[in-house]
This record gives sequence, structure tokens and C-alpha cells, in this order.
Amino acid sequence: MADIVEFDLDSEIDLISIQQFLDDEKAKANGKGKEKDTENASDIDSNLANQPEPIALGHSITTTYIKDLIEILQTPKFSSYNLKAVFETTDTETDHGVTGFTNTLKIKRITTGDVVKELKAEGCYPSKRHAKEATAGVGLNYVKELPEEITSLPQVSGSSTSMDPMETEDWVGKLQAWCNLRGPYPKYTFYENPHNPQEFSCDITEIPTLEETFGSKEKFHRTKKVAKVQAAKEAMLWIKANASSTPASLRSRSGKSSVGTNGQPGKFVGKVSIASPGSTIEVDASKGAAEKVSIICPQLGLSLPEYHIKQDQHAPSLYDIYAILRRREGKSVRIGPLKGEHGRKKAKNKLAECILGWLHKEAERIQVTINQVES
Repeated sequence: MADIVEFDLDSEIDLISIQQFLDDEKAKANGKGKEKDTENASDIDSNLANQPEPIALGHSITTTYIKDLIEILQTPKFSSYNLKAVFETTDTETDHGVTGFTNTLKIKRITTGDVVKELKAEGCYPSKRHAKEATAGVGLNYVKELPEEITSLPQVSGSSTSMDPMETEDWVGKLQAWCNLRGPYPKYTFYENPHNPQEFSCDITEIPTLEETFGSKEKFHRTKKVAKVQAAKEAMLWIKANASSTPASLRSRSGKSSVGTNGQPGKFVGKVSIASPGSTIEVDASKGAAEKVSIICPQLGLSLPEYHIKQDQHAPSLYDIYAILRRREGKSVRIGPLKGEHGRKKAKNKLAECILGWLHKEAERIQVTINQVES
């Protein structure tokens, strides 16, 4: 049913077209929409104004203040004051209730533990590392100025620390090259000064053809690198001084020739009676195979074994090994090789067992008996 509209025909009526009516209605609707949008925008701005500022949770660390501070305290300029940096981190809470961290730096005397200066970076940080790095930056700026609080300290006298000399030769490289021609690389062992954790010492062992230890665990240096260089220097200077005097076999510092050389002619032991047919050679059963070999060989007229050990380039823990025994008269004997043995020492011990077995056969050939006796 259609809608019924009543009106007075005597009153004035504004007649408009249908299109004009539609346009007017559309304009009214747009006007109300704009007012509503303005109200909504005002409400949003008001809500944003009442919100707290976003809290930074963290960022990447691009500085190296901790490392720089520790290193500067080890330099010759500061090492005589015997200082160390100690960091203490504390959990805290920001104004927005978020957990954060602060850090305190204490610059202490190593020998006495006395605090020379206490420093702290302002503010709260999102991680312990950030807080420590910020405090280290404050400490680094303080130390660089060389304040009177530091310069007035008594300097350590008679310290066992060796300063880093201006070396003009690559001693470590020279030692590595020398070892490479004779066997595996040497073993470097580092030690920390129990009275000063920022000082280090180094000794070198397992140098091919040598039974010596170079360097000293008691002589401390300000860095591991300096300690390593000085130990390698000591080794190379000793090698240069002794290699020419004993071309067949490097001599030890005690004056004894090293036994079982690598790549050097086997050494005959003098003043040892060679066993005659029908005689007996007695060896202590409790001794190791290598030591038994060194006792039996001279009495059979043989040189001490000349061990040739080669490290696997692709598997450094594996070794190939063989040995040469020289007769005073006649052909030399090669025993081995053993390949892919795990560990240099184990490889040598295993080959010594093989040599011992061959010596028993050689003794039988010349009618000599080998007896192992209990000590």
C-alpha cells in the first residue's frame, strides 16, 4: 500500500525536481559524515596523547669499550700500576615497569684489591651486555686522561713481566717451518699468572727431534701472543746454536744426544759390548717397549731406531710411522710403516712393539737369547 501524505493546497509549496532533491539529500549525508570523521580523529588523537612512549627493548652493540679498556690496562703505560677492571651488574626496573640493568665499574689494584676508582654509566639498559659496555665506555674515557688517582699510585717494581720487545723476526713462523720439515708442529701450553690474571706465560714441547722444553711457565708477559713469540724465539736461538755442532743429531741442553731422531741418521751407542753367539741379553720386563728396544739394539750391533713420523694433513690426529735400524756392517733394516695410527705417542709405542718382535728374531738368527726379568 502506498504512503499517504496530506497537505494544504492553499499554502505555498516549493516545487523541486527529483534530481535536485537527490542532490540535496546527498549533500546532507556528506556533511554528517565529515562531522563524524572529525569526531573520530579527535578521539584517536586524544587516545594517542594518553599512551606512554614506546620502550626500546634493545639494539645491536657496535662498540668495543670492554675489550679496549682491558687492553689499555695491559699496555706498558699502565701495566706498572697493576690495575684491573671489575664489572658488577645490577637488576633494576624502568619507570614503565620493564626489567633493565645497570652496571658499576671498579678499577682495582691487582695486588691489594684496593678500589682506585668507581664509575657508573647513567641510565638503565635492556641487557647486561649493554650496561657493561656503556660503563666500560665511561671507564675508558677516564683512564685515557691518566688521572692523578692513577699516576699517584706506587708502581710495581721488580715485576716478572716482560715487555713486548720490537721483534724484527717472525720467530713463531720460523719454528713452524723448521718443525714442518721434520714432523708435526710443536705443542704450545699457556699459563695464567695466579697473582695477575692479565699476565700469561708459555712453554713449547714436542718439537720434532728434541726432548727439550722451551719458554717458562714462570716468566709472564702481558699477552699470550708475546709469551708465545718469546718461547719460540728461545727455541729457535737454541736450535741455531746447537744444530751446526751436531749435524747427525741435535744435542740436548744436558749434553746428551736425543734418541729416536726423525729424519736423522740412527745413532750408534758407544762403549757397549756386542752380544756374542750363545750369550744372553737381559731386560727389565717392567720397562716399556721403546726403552727395551734402546737397551737391546746396541748389544745386537744395531743403531738406535730412526723414527720417521708423518702427520696426516687431512686428519691431524692420525700419523704414519716407520723406523730404520742400521747395522755396523751390512744392510739397514726398515720396519713398518704403520698407517693411520691415532696419536703420535701411541703410534711410536706401537711401532716399538713391532721393532721388539723383530729384535727377538734377529737375536735368534745370531744365536743370542733375550730374557725379560722381573725387577
